[in-house]
Amino acid sequence: MNAAKTFVAKMKNVPVFAQVGGEVTFQGQAQAPLDLFDEAGLAVRLQAIARLAAGIGLRPRMSVRDLTDAVGGLPDMKGAPMELFQLLLEEITIQGEMHAQAAVAIMAYANFVASGTFLDNDGFGKPGFQYIFEAGYGFKVGGGYRAFVEVNFDNPRRLINRYAEAAITKMIALAGQSTSPEQLALIRSLEAPVIIGARLAYEIGELPREQAGERSIAVIILEGQRWLLKRFRETASNSTVQWTANNLLTSLNKHMESKMSLYPFNGPLEVQVPSNVANDVNTQLGRSPGTPLSQTDLITYLTGKPLQTLLSQSEDTRLILNIFQNAFPGNPQTSAGAIFAYTGSNPSGLLTGLTSGLQAYAGQQLNTPAFKQAVQQVASGSREMGVILQSGLIPSLEIAASVALPYVMNQGGYDRTFVREALSSALLAIVGRGLVRMFNGVTMHIQGQLGGLLNGASNQLSSPAVVNLLELTGPANRYLIRPLQAGFREAADQLANFIPQRAFDQMLIIFTPIEAGSTASFVQNLRKTDWSPRAGNLSDVANTLLTILMTRATTFTSKIIAVVLQAFLEVLLQELQDLIDKFGRILKEAWEALRNYMRTVLTEPLRRIIRELVGQKISVLPPRIQSLVTEGVDAAINSLLPGAVLDPIMNGLSKVTLDPKKVLDTMTGQGNFPAFTDYLFQEILQQLRRSNLNLNLSINVPIKLPGPLSGPAFTGGGPAGYGGIGGLGSGSIGDLGGGLGNIGGLGDAIGGLGDAIGNLGGILKGNESLGEALDKILNNAGLGGLILIPGGKPQIALGVTLTPEHIVRAIREAVSIRTLQGQYRNLRSQAAPALQKMQQVAEFQAAIPRIVADFQINRSSERSLGIVYTDALILLRPLPEQGNHSVFELLVHFPGLRKPVPGIIGTYPQISVVLDNCQLPLNTFQTRWDDNGGVQGRPPGLALRRKLTLRELRGGTNRIYTAASAPYFGKVEAATQFRIQTNPPLTK
Repeated sequence: MNAAKTFVAKMKNVPVFAQVGGEVTFQGQAQAPLDLFDEAGLAVRLQAIARLAAGIGLRPRMSVRDLTDAVGGLPDMKGAPMELFQLLLEEITIQGEMHAQAAVAIMAYANFVASGTFLDNDGFGKPGFQYIFEAGYGFKVGGGYRAFVEVNFDNPRRLINRYAEAAITKMIALAGQSTSPEQLALIRSLEAPVIIGARLAYEIGELPREQAGERSIAVIILEGQRWLLKRFRETASNSTVQWTANNLLTSLNKHMESKMSLYPFNGPLEVQVPSNVANDVNTQLGRSPGTPLSQTDLITYLTGKPLQTLLSQSEDTRLILNIFQNAFPGNPQTSAGAIFAYTGSNPSGLLTGLTSGLQAYAGQQLNTPAFKQAVQQVASGSREMGVILQSGLIPSLEIAASVALPYVMNQGGYDRTFVREALSSALLAIVGRGLVRMFNGVTMHIQGQLGGLLNGASNQLSSPAVVNLLELTGPANRYLIRPLQAGFREAADQLANFIPQRAFDQMLIIFTPIEAGSTASFVQNLRKTDWSPRAGNLSDVANTLLTILMTRATTFTSKIIAVVLQAFLEVLLQELQDLIDKFGRILKEAWEALRNYMRTVLTEPLRRIIRELVGQKISVLPPRIQSLVTEGVDAAINSLLPGAVLDPIMNGLSKVTLDPKKVLDTMTGQGNFPAFTDYLFQEILQQLRRSNLNLNLSINVPIKLPGPLSGPAFTGGGPAGYGGIGGLGSGSIGDLGGGLGNIGGLGDAIGGLGDAIGNLGGILKGNESLGEALDKILNNAGLGGLILIPGGKPQIALGVTLTPEHIVRAIREAVSIRTLQGQYRNLRSQAAPALQKMQQVAEFQAAIPRIVADFQINRSSERSLGIVYTDALILLRPLPEQGNHSVFELLVHFPGLRKPVPGIIGTYPQISVVLDNCQLPLNTFQTRWDDNGGVQGRPPGLALRRKLTLRELRGGTNRIYTAASAPYFGKVEAATQFRIQTNPPLTK
């Protein structure tokens, strides 16, 4: 299991799973309890964390027909074995669940459990067996499947009775086809004894000893009666004998269906007796033909001449009557009559006689060469039926005769637990093998459908129903669909043939604890506390599962690790996005507050910028005309605000959205305020540009005129006085002389044109009105003509464009650095969760390549896996060489624990051994290092031995617990309990 521990330790080193939760451990269990009246069966549990966070059940379809077809296709199940299986189905109720599973977990597990009981108890509830087989792989995502089958015995007693009778009946039928008449007679003689043995095994196992004696007598006599009546009916050529035997057998069977008591055979007949039968019976009894008949009369008739005829024709009848000879002495007729006449007198003496008869048959008759040869001959005709006979039915008779009945009579020194385990070992082979076949069929059926189910499910994982199911059953979200699909497909490949037929073959052997012909040695070994039947087969099952589990788990993980890690990265990214979204809402509120603040401070910066733009427009006019215009500029600009300027700008800013991720990027590490402001203003600029927020403003500026617009612009000489205006070139206004002096204040205005007048070259002719002259001057400057205002001053229309660049400039001027720094500090304090998650995501992204490389399979370094002993061992065994049975040896063994190095503190282990809550001093033990505890194959370690006497124990149940730990070793522990019964009882 070291390979398993290494594998799951590697899994735990992945940062993903440090946060998933759950332990990453390896656990292994393999046991085969034997007490069918408590728990019997097989349990192999291997798992390296099975923590399912979410699952999707995918139920295979399986009908009873599917089950019988699957079982019928198994080896050795043709003919009689399949008929027995059909009988088993009639006596049980099957329920359970079978499904493939989508798993969201770290897991590598395989549980193979089939155990049950004949009695109601807390662990199982109803009598029956529970079968669990499940296997799965997952590395955060994966797949598995589970088969849970609960088989409830409707009536365990009836099941044993019917199964034993059907099995031996079919063996007799096989013997009739394959053996000599002499061998057939021997096999026929087995019918009653093995049915008695199977029934006694159940009854003595279930009942307290005080009630088992009476029940045992009833079982033996009832089955003896039934066997004799059946033989009369089957062999007689006389119709009177046949009718008589059949009538009595029908009454006996009806009684046995509901009652366990003896049948008296002394009542009236329930049917009309045919006249020929009545005449024959009365004639043989020496009575008149019309005398009424009773059951007693019919028994007297059968045990007379018909019995003599039967004895002369069948050796098996003599063998059966010999079993009852000690209990009912006399000749065969007398003994047979007594069998039917017994009503319950002297039960103790009778049970002794019946026990001796069964012991003689089981111990002597069954061991004759002729009998052994007959059994082997018939067993060779059907392997499965031969196993049931030789390892189930015959051992149940042998154990009932040699162990169980002596136990009932307080002989042999057997305790109840030992007797029940011995009886269960035989019964397990009788009914358990059919259950194994059932579990085999169920598992193979599921495995046959698994690939299609998982692959089909992988194509449906994006459906809303499946997504909703995942969300309801655990922390799985839509981001897991892709890795789940990959995990499903890979799991389908790895699990479709997970459990080999070999495991069920071994399970059959485990459910058949007793080898053919070895009942006596089995019972002897069972008395050894350190012996376990079929231990090698149990180990083989566990080792097979472990090898498959870990080899395939490594393959699975290596193939799916990359997609799983990417999925988890998406988990982190989703978590980050949630935090970013949360921060985005905070940022949105902060941006809204900043915009509200901007509205209060933007007016003046905007005025300055507009004034600057207007100034650029009027700069092309003569200076004296500029002075006439400038006076009205501020008033004109003020009339635009806020309606024409501030409102559209604030509306445009309300549509600007800030990217929370880009803002967070400026806050990583120690923070970068300049980067924040750069992003803020650049984002505003870009979004205003995209929204084409260019404000085309028309500013109508009034002009202060020196005279009426209709008055002449030039007087005194007309064109002659204007004379050389075109040739003034770069002359000054003074060169115009008195030619302009007669137009009043206009001369000053035009005179201010300076060089511009010269540039008018032919535009002004000298005979224009003042309005016409100004129109020409304004048009020449590209400003358009005068706008006449009735009753008011004429205006000049100045068109300027306020661009996004102008708006951002105004914002920069309006919002102080200190204000932005305050906003930044506040935002950064609220961004802490998102900033931490951003760092986690970055670290995980950087780790992914290393993790993927670590899980790649190196095929050349693969090793076969095997089970390693890592548990502590407790053995308690008597020491008969001490001269009595009141002294025991206690052995405690810790494999792998090393002898401490003197002076090196870390090498000293901590050890405790506790008996019934009392610490046993370690100095009372003999200590041996580098010892295997006397168990072959067990690794060396520390062995502690000491003697225990009855004075240190208590009557009833005793418990021993031990544990050891060391820094290099970890911790191991073990516990066991046992019962002490003495006469008189112990007190402690």
